[in-house]
Amino acid sequence: MCSIGRTFEGSSKLAFTFLCFAPTTPLPPPSGNKRVSDNHLRAFHHLLLFLVISRVGIYFVLNNFLAINLTEIVML
Repeated sequence: MCSIGRTFEGSSKLAFTFLCFAPTTPLPPPSGNKRVSDNHLRAFHHLLLFLVISRVGIYFVLNNFLAINLTEIVML
């Protein structure tokens, strides 16, 4: 259980680091054939942000679940 907690803790720190230091400069306006690649880049960026946010959410859910289970075990 502890190794799972450490893994999720490390990934959430990495996620927050990525969110803090992600480049915020807008993409150049699309021109000609670059339009498809810009759209793909935006889609990939949104997918990456979704994965980061969902992983942080999973970490908090697991952390609360483990904390509740540990308090129940101690009370027994």
